[in-house]
Parts: sequence; C-alpha cells; structure tokens
Amino acid sequence: MAKPILYLHAAGDQLTTLPPDVIGEIRQQTQAFLQTARPGYDLWIRGARHSFSTDHFMLPYLPKTVELAGTIQPSRAIAITRVFVRSFFSTTT
Repeated sequence: MAKPILYLHAAGDQLTTLPPDVIGEIRQQTQAFLQTARPGYDLWIRGARHSFSTDHFMLPYLPKTVELAGTIQPSRAIAITRVFVRSFFSTTT
C-alpha cells in the first residue's frame, strides 16, 4: 500500500561522528520505506542535531538546551521544520 513518508534527519555532526556503517544502515532503512512511499521525501538538515525540531532551545528558561540544536540557529531549525511539515501535509491531503 502506498503511503506518504517524510523523513527529516539532523545532519549536523552525525555525518562525521557516526561510524560509516551506522550511517549506511540509517540510509538503507530509510530507502526501504521510501520505495513504496507515495510521495516520499528524505531530507537532511545541515547543522542540525537530533533535537533540532523541538522548541526546547527557544524557551528562555532552558538556555543550556541551545546546544541540542547543533550549529543551526534555533529559529532557522523551527522555520525549516514548519515549512517542510506544512508543505508535506498540504501535498498529501
């Protein structure tokens, strides 16, 4: 059954710190799902870390969590996430 899939990956330092076999496994699993996806998107956001799409680093009472976003500006990470997710759901409904 065809299904819509959107992967938003944090491509910050993971592409240089994870072992190549782990990165390969992530890509292989993603590709397996995307083969039957209609539509299917695999997006890697440069400079983002795992928690880039949360609002943790935007909140004033959690200043230390800015590091969780990676090198990307927190407001940019939120904007990118918002645009991609909104666009994805606009095209799949």
